[in-house]
Amino acid sequence: MDKAFYGWAWVEADREFKRALELKPSSADAHHWYSHFFQALGETDRALAEVKRALELDPLTPHLHNDVGRYIYFNRLYDQAIEQFQKTIEVNPGYYHLYWDLGNAYAQKGMFEDAVEAYEKAQELSKGSIFITGTIAYGYAVWGKKEKARQLLAELEEISKRNYVLPLEMAVTYAALHEDERAFDLLEKACEERSYRLTVAIKLDPRYDPIRSDPRFPKLLGRMRLPQ
Repeated sequence: MDKAFYGWAWVEADREFKRALELKPSSADAHHWYSHFFQALGETDRALAEVKRALELDPLTPHLHNDVGRYIYFNRLYDQAIEQFQKTIEVNPGYYHLYWDLGNAYAQKGMFEDAVEAYEKAQELSKGSIFITGTIAYGYAVWGKKEKARQLLAELEEISKRNYVLPLEMAVTYAALHEDERAFDLLEKACEERSYRLTVAIKLDPRYDPIRSDPRFPKLLGRMRLPQ
């Protein structure tokens, strides 16, 4: 896993995943992480196939059901993604990642009030995660409530002077506010940190769409050795 998500040695990592599955084809974990490998490369169909295989082997694990919804979301089939997240929430109502992903799907559908409500539920279940605060700021930004978004960003910027704050949720919020310089500053920081969350999302997450046409974006992908 390290070679893929932190080393960006994609060919070597692919070889190691294949070898792991040859040795233990019944490993749900191996199929799960291989799905994230394909997610990072932008191959959603192969990612979905691997996570579905993981689910066949381990049908009770909530994050696998969540990943199915996430890959559907990455394919921009938002209604289907929402349905998948809601079905999984019925069975696992305390798993905060589901509400985070549900909020992202709502946001892309233009259901901004529902998105913020889902994000706030995620923050409640995560016991006040600073990461989710950044996502709530994103929800307000795309909703057009820019002052509220900037207020939350200012709080996070202040917190970041004393404690670590994951840059990505702030980056997509600044991108939504068309403050591209700060967005790229934060993405560069995440790249320098070899952020796992950046690696597995940057190719596919529609929240990066406002800055994909910027010439700095393909350069960032190039540094991560990801296909353009």
